[in-house]
Amino acid sequence: MNESMAHIVSESMQKYPSYRHIRDSRQMVWVVKGNSLIAVPSSNNVKPVILSLIACRDMEFHEEGKGTPHYMGIKDKNLCLYCTEIQGYPTLQLKSNANRLVLISQDPWHNACTAFEMVPGTVNEQPMLAFLMKDAALKVLYLHDNQLLAGGLQAGKVIKGEEISVVPNRSLDAKLSPVILGVQGGSQCLSCGTGQEPTLKLEPVNIMELYHSAEKSKKFTFYRRDTGLTSSFESAAYPGWFLCTVPEADQPLQITQLPKDPSWDDPITDFYFQQCD
Repeated sequence: MNESMAHIVSESMQKYPSYRHIRDSRQMVWVVKGNSLIAVPSSNNVKPVILSLIACRDMEFHEEGKGTPHYMGIKDKNLCLYCTEIQGYPTLQLKSNANRLVLISQDPWHNACTAFEMVPGTVNEQPMLAFLMKDAALKVLYLHDNQLLAGGLQAGKVIKGEEISVVPNRSLDAKLSPVILGVQGGSQCLSCGTGQEPTLKLEPVNIMELYHSAEKSKKFTFYRRDTGLTSSFESAAYPGWFLCTVPEADQPLQITQLPKDPSWDDPITDFYFQQCD
């Protein structure tokens, strides 16, 4: 590294660690078990680790075009993530008093980690993720006149689709993957109502208010069930009722019970759920 680059790197290095929460697209968080980090469903009974990140000042690890190397530790614990070689393969471990751990933000490893969301915040904060949803017939969900519709083309152009904001419902069993779904940055959320039977609609409530309020969040909650490459979404307030689309294009997202005798024109209850970049 030349002297000018070394000076720039040295000037930009942080003096104190920053702290990040981390979870993956399935709402799994990290906890320490023994000398390992394991991923578990997020819930009120789980206290996830908070990562401590600080840039490495050692010029040996700085290479132009390869991003910024960082040390990664566990907040309030004397542990750092450490890469070592076991039987010829790199193996990730936790190490006490680690004095040489360097993680470099560069491809392909950076891209391999994009399923994880790392955000600044306090212990009680959780990030909101965004997804695109398509039904099993590849019709994408999009917003029109304050309704979610499922279609493929509009005025001859491919529909981009609405970004669906997602947070977990922490008051329900995390093993059932309870999620709250919103649109327009989480300013409106999908609700099943409070009637004798569910009525699917968008309500003007902020998704983060529901995330922090267990009392009124159940009618907005759906249990996400993976069925191979696709997922289904069952209402938490109305068991046996699932989000669905109909075979025809540009029709509203609906909610239905599964038919006893399946046929080709049944509502579609399986969705592709792709995290946005």
